[in-house]
Amino acid sequence: MKHILMICYTITMKILHQLFYGLSLVSIVVTGYYALNMHLFALGFFALTPYIATIFILYIAKHNTAVVTAQVVTLFIVSVGLYFLLDTTYMERR
Repeated sequence: MKHILMICYTITMKILHQLFYGLSLVSIVVTGYYALNMHLFALGFFALTPYIATIFILYIAKHNTAVVTAQVVTLFIVSVGLYFLLDTTYMERR
């Protein structure tokens, strides 16, 4: 029974790890789209840097504690970054 639970835990962690990679990539695409759409190339590269850093942090995390920490940091950076991006984009128009 313990072996089955360990297998389920490992599969779940790998799925979550891939989910956070996908979340970072979606953030890169959204931010890049807004940067290219508004012709803000240098500012767009500056805005993409935290998302690229989260992918690197997820890549180098090997231990379970490091993986969970990288996932929390990724979730925080993506949520705050996209909130500020959408807030400044749509509040500027009003």
